[in-house]
Amino acid sequence: MVSSVMSSEAQDLVLEHRRRAAYLHVAGTAEAPIHPVSMVVNWAEMHPNKVLIVDLRPLENLSPQWAEWLEQLSGLAETKGLRIRIVTPRDSRPRRMLQLLRFDRFLVLCGSAMEAFRFGSPKRRTPR
Repeated sequence: MVSSVMSSEAQDLVLEHRRRAAYLHVAGTAEAPIHPVSMVVNWAEMHPNKVLIVDLRPLENLSPQWAEWLEQLSGLAETKGLRIRIVTPRDSRPRRMLQLLRFDRFLVLCGSAMEAFRFGSPKRRTPR
């Protein structure tokens, strides 16, 4: 697992390559993302499964800057063949904003990190 932390006064981004996906966790509450989309996509592109999970659970609100950043992220990720899954709790303000902006048409919204990691995985068969 490759892990790195990118820090600033306003926010920390924890970037990890886990077994099933590249995982970006926002470990702070910031009005706007400060890391360039291209840097995040280039980092996530190194993961063999081409899946990027963006965990937004710490955010209380989704600012217009965050919405624009996510839109740019999804556009650039699509050109690179990356699939994006957004983690935000059900009934949270950021999730309602993403649904209002119709981001759920082109991004997978998951209620937990576990759901995001399992999304699209084949169901395990129980032996009879």
